[in-house]
Amino acid sequence: MDSAYEVDLDGLLRAVERSDHVIVRFSALAERLFLDFRTREGEGPGVFVLPMASTIQERLATIAAARPHFPRPDKLHVMAWPLRVAGLERLGFLEAARQRLAGLDAFEQVRDLDRAFRDLQRAEDLELRSAITGEGYRTIWPGRPSADLDA
Repeated sequence: MDSAYEVDLDGLLRAVERSDHVIVRFSALAERLFLDFRTREGEGPGVFVLPMASTIQERLATIAAARPHFPRPDKLHVMAWPLRVAGLERLGFLEAARQRLAGLDAFEQVRDLDRAFRDLQRAEDLELRSAITGEGYRTIWPGRPSADLDA
């Protein structure tokens, strides 16, 4: 179940329909979904899962590595996504992105988007599992031996 965050669905879909770039920043994942709708002769749009970046310079470097034949973007549309990854599908973001890519005859990129979505879902599942088991997390409550729990 997702949190009780409000999502501006109209704004979200407008961004997919009109922006040259969309970066989806997930609250629980280090990975980012990057959709680049720009095209040039011989190269269509792109769909990428990018690593987290600490600075705008790092982000621009990851974009340049993903899209080396395109100029550096003048501005990026970054969306903070507070919900689970599955919410992208449920709220229509993925369908809007698929439609835009299909309208550009970028059917391979539609498959890339579906693959990226599955990869992000797997990463989210692993992160949740790690949070539950404590692997890579530090608790704020000290643990007690199980014998203390029987008392």
